[in-house]
Amino acid sequence: MHTPASQSLFETASMSPFSRRGQATTEWLLLISVLVVAIVAAGYGLAATFAGDMEKLGERTGTVYASGDLAL
Repeated sequence: MHTPASQSLFETASMSPFSRRGQATTEWLLLISVLVVAIVAAGYGLAATFAGDMEKLGERTGTVYASGDLAL
């Protein structure tokens, strides 16, 4: 939306919220994308630890299935 040069900043700020169509949707999409990037970055840092722990769990589960004894 084009605002005339004679219009003050106060007048521009007090415009109807309906004059900024699509801005709320864009802001929500940006927020969601930032959250997704943060979650992926956190997961990337923990991936090696998680993979190692899952391998240990698999070995322990195999031992329990083979022996039938649940050693705590």
